[in-house]
Amino acid sequence: MEILFDSNATTQTKIKDSVSHFLSIIIPIESNYKMPIVIFQDGVKGSYYVKCSLSANDAANLCDLNARLDVINKESYRANRELLMKHETYKKMGYSSTKS
Repeated sequence: MEILFDSNATTQTKIKDSVSHFLSIIIPIESNYKMPIVIFQDGVKGSYYVKCSLSANDAANLCDLNARLDVINKESYRANRELLMKHETYKKMGYSSTKS
């Protein structure tokens, strides 16, 4: 699969290798149509990213529905998950009926 850098992105071999490795693990829908994967670069932070499409079946196999925002802290907030009404952060919002 062809990997290209956007005209506004700085070409880096390490980044291209990382994207190539990613594409060896997943098969984006773009590959069915012989479309290149384009590496973009954020103009503020300089972060690199790609936009690609995955089938729902492939995406579901790669998702961790219990992912934490902070992998080190076991009590870490989990985005878009169930409410943790006994968690200190929730209690600080003043919504908990349980007082500390």
